[in-house]
Amino acid sequence: MKIAILALLLFFTLIQAKEPDPAPTFPQWKKLHKLNLGALESDAHRAYLDIYVNDLAKEAYETRASSFKVGSQIFKPLYPNPQRDYCARLTIMIKMPKGYDPQNGDWWYGVYDETGTEAWYRGKIRSCIVCHKMAQKSDYLFTESVMEDIELQRKKGAESQE
Repeated sequence: MKIAILALLLFFTLIQAKEPDPAPTFPQWKKLHKLNLGALESDAHRAYLDIYVNDLAKEAYETRASSFKVGSQIFKPLYPNPQRDYCARLTIMIKMPKGYDPQNGDWWYGVYDETGTEAWYRGKIRSCIVCHKMAQKSDYLFTESVMEDIELQRKKGAESQE
């Protein structure tokens, strides 16, 4: 029995050792590229969201690439309403080097507070992995449908200014 408990403790220690410690912080996320104009509705997150990306992810989104480069960063602040007056949490995806999690596209996930400095969950978050598995063909991101929504928002915005 003691051996089994020690084996489990060792197993969980090894899993945790693969994640950066302390948790990385992202206080500058609001200074990145914002892809959408209005709030995007997300059934999976049961929230409304914005999408902020670094240069690598912006290029991949806009070209609707089938894969994202290592270092691509995606930040989705989640709001309970379309007015976006309160950020309930910040979800993050970062494309890691090959071998980080090859069965799931080598993506790192994080759930943080609005400031991007307090991590609630990070790493290989099972609920994130299960949902994003549906988008395996587009490197585990829902790029096509997101860009369609964004283009529709941009078109409506241009029409309203005419």
